[in-house]
Amino acid sequence: AEDEMRQKTVEPELRFVGPEEQVQHVWVRVAHSLRKFEQDHNLRNLHGTELCDVYTRIFNLCVKSDIDQEYEKLFFGKYVEWLEEYVQRMLMEVEANQDDATAVLGALWSAFKRAIGFACKVFRYLERFYVKVQDMGGLHAVARERIRAMFEQNPQFTTCVLHSLHAEVSRGPQSPEHLDAIRQTLDVLSDYYNPALKQFCIDLDTLDDEGVVALLLAIEQSAPQPPPAEP
Repeated sequence: AEDEMRQKTVEPELRFVGPEEQVQHVWVRVAHSLRKFEQDHNLRNLHGTELCDVYTRIFNLCVKSDIDQEYEKLFFGKYVEWLEEYVQRMLMEVEANQDDATAVLGALWSAFKRAIGFACKVFRYLERFYVKVQDMGGLHAVARERIRAMFEQNPQFTTCVLHSLHAEVSRGPQSPEHLDAIRQTLDVLSDYYNPALKQFCIDLDTLDDEGVVALLLAIEQSAPQPPPAEP
């Protein structure tokens, strides 16, 4: 059955080109699917046939190679490249829209979570037989480290996000969309920057005045600390 599936999904024009070209050909399909999550905020998953098609193409290339994990390395490189590009997009778009940083980051983070879920499904073979074998913890773990580094290595970005979040919480929720932007921003901050914010993310819908004050204080206390002065 696997041999039959493989024959159906390896295009004839790819049989005489190198591994880089074959991986790039499949990656174009993956990238197209990932962009759908950014373009449609209501999209939660892709049609099963599309997901299965992309997964099968990745699987076929990886298992057909006699060279030690050559295709796995190339696909993993594409995954890391996508992560880096998305992180750079978050940094640049927040910098360009500092007055609306919470809404911008909230939307990008919401799309990222859905896209990473899709990526982990189509790269399931890669995760099981390459990423974990290389002791990298899994595709989600690789993404977590890069998002965490985004906050730690860019204090101006982090400060901008915190200032915007403080202002939006102070205003109070203006609409369901506004509340969701606050929740998404709290979600990424609590998971990758300051875990103390997690309780407010969970209780956001029911915060009373005292809870709002506590949240504002927690945001203020989350500000990046300046590096210690050299002796």
